[in-house]
Amino acid sequence: MGHPLTRPTGFALTEFSSVSRLSWRSWGGPKAVATGRLSGNWCLPRCTGTGYPATIELSRLQRRENVSYYTRAAVRSSHLPPGGHDGQSELSAVRLPLPES
Repeated sequence: MGHPLTRPTGFALTEFSSVSRLSWRSWGGPKAVATGRLSGNWCLPRCTGTGYPATIELSRLQRRENVSYYTRAAVRSSHLPPGGHDGQSELSAVRLPLPES
């Protein structure tokens, strides 16, 4: 199986939330785990520019040619709202896009 090539420092999770300042503890195996900052429309204006601390876990590798891509993300943070857009339930199983073949 091909390996995921890039350890991103940040990316959009949904149209309402993103992660940044990612520091990867593991990468390339069935799961990748990072700590970083979570922000989104739901936390404005309190989190502008800094976000909240979060742990991000990527999983479900899928291969495209010689490269594998993580296709799921789960976010854990004590600052997530309980429901609604990008609440805890929505950010616990985010589907990540795959590049076109």
